[in-house]
Amino acid sequence: MKVLLLILSFFIFSSIVNADVPNLINYQGRLTNDSGEVLDTTVSIVFTIYDDSIGGDVWWTENNPSVTTVGGLFNVLLGSINPVPDSTFDGPNRWLGVKVGDDPEILPRSRLISMPYSYRVSTVDGATGGTISGDVVIQNNLSISGKATIGPNMNAGTAAFVAGASNTANGEYSSVGGGFENEAIDYYAAVGGGYKNKAEGIRASVGGGGNNAANGNYSRICGGNDNQTSTYGGDFIGGGENNLAGSSINGYNVVVGGTLNRATGYLAFVGGGTNNYASARYGMVGGGILNKAGYNSTDTGDVVVGGRENQISNHSHYSFIGGGKNNHIVGNYSNILGGIADTITSNYSYLFGCGSRLSQDSTFMVDMPHIRFGDETDGYEFPETDGDTGQVLMTDGNGQLSWVTLPGVAYSFIEDTTLYINQYQFYNIASITIQIPSDGYLELEYSFLGENTPYLIGLGTQSTEGDIDTASFTSDENHYEWNRYLPISEGTHSYYLGLKTDSGEQNPRVRDISLSATFYPVNYGE
Repeated sequence: MKVLLLILSFFIFSSIVNADVPNLINYQGRLTNDSGEVLDTTVSIVFTIYDDSIGGDVWWTENNPSVTTVGGLFNVLLGSINPVPDSTFDGPNRWLGVKVGDDPEILPRSRLISMPYSYRVSTVDGATGGTISGDVVIQNNLSISGKATIGPNMNAGTAAFVAGASNTANGEYSSVGGGFENEAIDYYAAVGGGYKNKAEGIRASVGGGGNNAANGNYSRICGGNDNQTSTYGGDFIGGGENNLAGSSINGYNVVVGGTLNRATGYLAFVGGGTNNYASARYGMVGGGILNKAGYNSTDTGDVVVGGRENQISNHSHYSFIGGGKNNHIVGNYSNILGGIADTITSNYSYLFGCGSRLSQDSTFMVDMPHIRFGDETDGYEFPETDGDTGQVLMTDGNGQLSWVTLPGVAYSFIEDTTLYINQYQFYNIASITIQIPSDGYLELEYSFLGENTPYLIGLGTQSTEGDIDTASFTSDENHYEWNRYLPISEGTHSYYLGLKTDSGEQNPRVRDISLSATFYPVNYGE
């Protein structure tokens, strides 16, 4: 038999890339006998692909046992019995051998060109360039050993990546994920997307939004609009609008969000709100509006939690305003918890008030019309004004405190009076008279400030004599105090305090004299 071969071989492929490329080659031929007559028959045909025109290695073979010819013509899909792997064409030279029935293989072999080699489109191994026109869908992994530019963008950085439109990745190892007119300018800088965002610092990044600029090294803006970090570096803005973190001399500041907020001290923080300023080093404004923690970075550790128009001013350190409105501190380690229009101009002080002012250091001041401990039903409320001299606070048992004068208690100071106690002559410096309601005990306490010299103390029941007590003080300290417990009966009693030095001086120099008495009934404490 004689075979006239007409090879029409081409890839049958799908335009959808995610479908597998069929490993089939369409082969057509014409079969005649030795006289040239076409045959209508069924024969077996063996097809073999070699890497040489004579001999060579076999790369693929397939036996088609029943090939039908009509008018001498037949058609076979090579690979329908034994699939043709794409590796068959992993080389520049391939020949097809055909053997019909028991006849020897037809010579010469047919060289395979072009169309069968389109098998390699299934892997694109060894591709050196080109253009893909149309959509591409990748369902598995994509590995790129160089830099990648997707879309009409500029990519001048080593191993950089840019997608979107009109974006620029100029920094080494920088990336722009998408968006429009974004820039990643320095080493390892990154912009996720958005519009006209800029990451201009080593490892600086902008997540998205619009018109944001991460200018310093290691700075980060997550999103928002028109936010900016300083050139110093290490600053963070979570979002919001028109916020600023850092300055040219201070970094590592944080603005979480809000609008028109500024954190410009070193390690300063603004949580949110609007028009808040944290200018102190380690300063903080939690939120609110128009609040200021510190004047500049020479101030340290000032905190305003919230409220409106609260301010901790210049040269203040570690002061605190909890909230309220128009509160102001100029001082160190001072606190205003809230209220309105309170001012502290001192150090180490606390103020609770409304429109109050505190200028004394180390002072705890409550300037409120109502001061109450406990709840409104069972608590205790202090009187709105101070009491008279010698009055004490007393409760009525129902939560109401008031100033009262204890019966019979009086204080008087006697000068130039001589007191004799146990044969000693004293200079009388104080006296007290008390009305005792029942039998019991009396605690007499006295103290004074004097010179560093020994004193003799006399305590008597009359201005001219007495026999209750004497005491000698030899301490080097100049503050003297003592107390005595005495049984006492119902009635009016007077006591006198006398003083002399052991040198006999009857008019010693002393000040801040105090003589007081406390009565305890017999059944006290039972």
